[in-house]
Amino acid sequence: MPKFVVPPSWPAPPEGWVPPAGWRPDPAWGPAPPGWQFWRDDEDPLVVEHERPSTRRKAAIGVGVGVAALLIVGSVVAGTVGDRSEQQETSLTTAATASSDEATSEAAAGEDASRAAEEEASRKAAEEEQRRAEEEAQRKAEEEAQRKAEEEAQRKAEEEAAAEAARLDPGTYAAISDRDWALVERDPDSHAGKKYVLYGYVTQFDSNTGPSTFRANTGGEAKSDWYDYDVNTIVSAEDPSILANVVTDDMVKMYVEVVSSFSYDTTMGGSMTVPLVQVNVIEVTGGM
Repeated sequence: MPKFVVPPSWPAPPEGWVPPAGWRPDPAWGPAPPGWQFWRDDEDPLVVEHERPSTRRKAAIGVGVGVAALLIVGSVVAGTVGDRSEQQETSLTTAATASSDEATSEAAAGEDASRAAEEEASRKAAEEEQRRAEEEAQRKAEEEAQRKAEEEAQRKAEEEAAAEAARLDPGTYAAISDRDWALVERDPDSHAGKKYVLYGYVTQFDSNTGPSTFRANTGGEAKSDWYDYDVNTIVSAEDPSILANVVTDDMVKMYVEVVSSFSYDTTMGGSMTVPLVQVNVIEVTGGM
């Protein structure tokens, strides 16, 4: 088996010593003889035979020193190589860790951005849904308000139509006796809105009273003579046209609603308070 053989002037290495990778001899040892074969199958006997004792001693000392130097150099080289390897490994580990951390950070940032985008989209969708719900509620409220307003208007129109029909319907007016009418005369305000059938005699219907109002003596029962009606009454028409055929001294049948009491000044300088009624239907039954 080949073994490593150094020149005689170099320190002899330990038996079986093999130089490590990258090993270089100490320059202080000098160069190897020309053509020196470092790897041999057998030791050169001539080299050993011609060595002198003093040379052998020197060689032994040199070998010891060389071996020590080789060990130191090998240790330093190995330490340096080991340190560099460790540093490289540490650097690679640090770089790998940094790369991994960066990738993890980027992944986390991507997840955060994706989550934020989803949350923003969800928020906008919720806001849009709420806006639509509010608009729908507003629309329904407006429709409901309009429906109720229309129903109320229709109800009022129907009530007014019914009231107008009843106002013009003689069958909705109650007969009243002279005595009961005298009670109404005493307190018209407490009978406001009541509907009665009255008979009377027109005592004044001229420019002083106007086209829609006249004064009459009335009673609850029909009389054959005009002077038998003794309740002084102010009669007013909402529709003046129904009085177009009525004049002073007419005998009339009236369908009236009690309005209130009414006070006016007389030509004698006094004052009178009488019932005020609204006539809705009137018939001329005769004249004086």
